[in-house]
Amino acid sequence: MDALLKLHLQVLHGRVCSLFRGLTPIGFSSAAAASSWSPNLTVYRCSDRFLVWVDLAGVERTALTVRAEARRLSLAGRRLLPIPEGAACRQVLALEIDEGDFYREIPLPDAIDPEAVKAEHRDGLLRIDLPFAPQAAPTPPP
Repeated sequence: MDALLKLHLQVLHGRVCSLFRGLTPIGFSSAAAASSWSPNLTVYRCSDRFLVWVDLAGVERTALTVRAEARRLSLAGRRLLPIPEGAACRQVLALEIDEGDFYREIPLPDAIDPEAVKAEHRDGLLRIDLPFAPQAAPTPPP
């Protein structure tokens, strides 16, 4: 399956699952276990590392898991949006911010050193430095 089509289907699936969770108190096991959104990211290939920036506005550090393997980076977590309290809010006029569980896996074209990975979560962005493995020579970009 085309990667772009797969991504669009994952986003659509997450939104449909979110819709069902909002409409009924009944839990759907397969829908509840699925990611409901996928954070946007930017990945740079530098001379000695990959730099990854992930848009995680509203995601608490304690709700975030980063896993680095030799040729793969995995991100998982949860974003919960505040719900207004009181009877003053009677209607939702816009609901555009994704919430719920997420999972994002990034295959890496060159091996990294998982022990040297560093991450910093600030101002809604997660920056991840992924230094290349000492024995890995970066593949030249196309």
